[in-house]
Amino acid sequence: MTHLRQAALALHALEPGDRAWLVERLTPAQQRAVAPLLAELAELGIPADAGLVDEALRHSVHGIARSAQQRIAALPAAQASLLLGGEPAPFVACVLGLTSWPWTPQYVASLDASAQRQLQDAMHDAPAATAPLRAWLLETLATRIDANAIAADTPARLA
Repeated sequence: MTHLRQAALALHALEPGDRAWLVERLTPAQQRAVAPLLAELAELGIPADAGLVDEALRHSVHGIARSAQQRIAALPAAQASLLLGGEPAPFVACVLGLTSWPWTPQYVASLDASAQRQLQDAMHDAPAATAPLRAWLLETLATRIDANAIAADTPARLA
């Protein structure tokens, strides 16, 4: 389930007045994107039940995160280096703190001494990722892999 669909589902579960208030605060582009999804949920008769939404989102996030984690773990070390290249040390520390990636030792060894020190300091200071942050990081990195963004010489920064 995409973030947009998740947002629409969460909005759908709100009281109509609360939903309208939040939708008014979205950008015009966001409103145009979410409006047909809200209409679809209403058309399908999906109940506006916050408990049901929480359950659906929890299952969706768990499945997406597991699949994304598998794809990231399968990267060759060189591609992992491209994926994280240009990212700030605190961001990389957060990614490396998610799990024991098979490519971590090669990635760290590929950094110059200054970058290794910055990463080590950031890893020492980094808090554990919350479940939503973990899911976002995994999905974002996997999306970047899927879009072949890691093949670019200068990857766009995620953080």
